[in-house]
Amino acid sequence: MKKILPVLLILLGISISVAAQANREELDDLRREAGLPDDALIRVNEGQAFPAGKLKVYLAVKQSRDAAEDFEGWVEKWNRKDGGKYGMLEIANDPTAADIIVAQYKTGGAEYVAESKVDFGKLSTEKDSSPGFKVDSDSRYKRLDLPIYSYLMVRSNGFWVVVFRLVETSLPGKQLINPDARIRGDLKKRLKDR
Repeated sequence: MKKILPVLLILLGISISVAAQANREELDDLRREAGLPDDALIRVNEGQAFPAGKLKVYLAVKQSRDAAEDFEGWVEKWNRKDGGKYGMLEIANDPTAADIIVAQYKTGGAEYVAESKVDFGKLSTEKDSSPGFKVDSDSRYKRLDLPIYSYLMVRSNGFWVVVFRLVETSLPGKQLINPDARIRGDLKKRLKDR
């Protein structure tokens, strides 16, 4: 037993070191994808509140062009519908000028998934009064980059604080909640709760 304890302690130390390295790499990726300088300090505190008033938000939404445009549209909708009551949002062009950063991006991993489509159509001819049906099918493979990382960060006392983190590793058909909708929902809740 005395010999097993030191071995277990060494294994525990190695696993903690590996986990810390993975977290450091993830934060380095986040820093780079969000456009922050290498010396920007990032910490995690999911309970950190957003500041009151008008906020500048930097959108580092790189998952897809559609996702980035959808997020810009969401900000405009927020300002029209809820901005007067809960505070307006302004899109910042530089992350260092922002109060909040919304980051969403893919990494190098990818899977190829099959997409199939079947169309049914009614076939009608003037000569034949009996209804006929036409079936047309199409299938192809599509590259799907996974995982998708989603973060909300708020500036607080010289730090960037991660208040929301989601790493989506599932194929779209197996996702419980769309990552785009989930990050927007969390942002909306935090804006209303401040």
